[in-house]
Amino acid sequence: MKVIDNRFAAREEQWGMILQDLKYDRMWGIKKEENIEYYKEELLSNNPYKSKNSFLLGNFSNINKLDLSAPISLSWQITNKCNSRCCFCCNDSGIGKNELDFEEIKRIAKEILKWDCMRIIIGGGEPLVRDDIEDILKIFENEKVKPAIATNGILLNEKIINQISKSCITLQISLDTLNKDIYTKLRGTDNLYRVKDNIRLAKKYMDNVRIVTVLNRYNENELEEIYKFVEQNNIKQWFVFNLLPSGRGAKNYNELSISNVNELKQKLKALKNKSKEVAIWYWGESSDDGIAIYLLPDGTLSMKNYLKNTDVQLAKEKININLLRSSWEEITQEAKIATLKNFTSKNEL
Repeated sequence: MKVIDNRFAAREEQWGMILQDLKYDRMWGIKKEENIEYYKEELLSNNPYKSKNSFLLGNFSNINKLDLSAPISLSWQITNKCNSRCCFCCNDSGIGKNELDFEEIKRIAKEILKWDCMRIIIGGGEPLVRDDIEDILKIFENEKVKPAIATNGILLNEKIINQISKSCITLQISLDTLNKDIYTKLRGTDNLYRVKDNIRLAKKYMDNVRIVTVLNRYNENELEEIYKFVEQNNIKQWFVFNLLPSGRGAKNYNELSISNVNELKQKLKALKNKSKEVAIWYWGESSDDGIAIYLLPDGTLSMKNYLKNTDVQLAKEKININLLRSSWEEITQEAKIATLKNFTSKNEL
């Protein structure tokens, strides 16, 4: 990846380039025949989060994912430990097991930074429960690619937020409800007011604070109220995700899943259209298929989604590779061979 100036970086591809705004964590897929200056003008607009052509999660409608030289996004679960017990957690987080120590994380981080991934998301579990989280964040402090960090917001304080502001491009905080009882029911802890206070505290240090909401049966009537909280606290991005039938989300799916999906999407669409300052994204607008890889707490790299849109992703199992021993070239080659072998053996049965 080439840094153009203090604001922009770009990664060349066969079909053109991916242009990244290093300030606001936005990217564009630009074909060779397109004018890069037009996109830079969009990036420099007065309302950076509302530019029409930007994508935040992977809405690559104008490019061919088969021709990417490397993943665009890496999601890194640095721990499975968590100080909440969310009934919808897709990772079934709670207790850590066989997790990387700091030196292993440092080694892997240095390897990842060579790959030209343009977005790194640090999460868990709850990443802030690690005693060495500040040291982990400092690894990225002087790098051109700075990660986003996803947290439930409970452990945020001035010291850690200050470090996040130096090391991360975005601070993502979960807020599923403004109702104290519903918060406790969904997340298994009584920390709603602390999280709300910490969101306000974070905004004193960082402009790029993002709120994430997991929509379910218990909070489906709160969309307008959560939107007002986001707007009143000068939050520029609000992501609303649907419940995933994975982990505890699978166990509790029948209780939590919503039935009026289309109606709620229309409500979100209406909020999105009327919002002048808040960029609202909701499920179905983007996909990480073909662009994202996932790094698990034990150092295993899951290639499932990255290979999903390629001609070798014909099997449905995860393609998992140990990252402590492989370069990116070795990883991609091994993953493709493993997938083809898996597919061949299944068809021989």
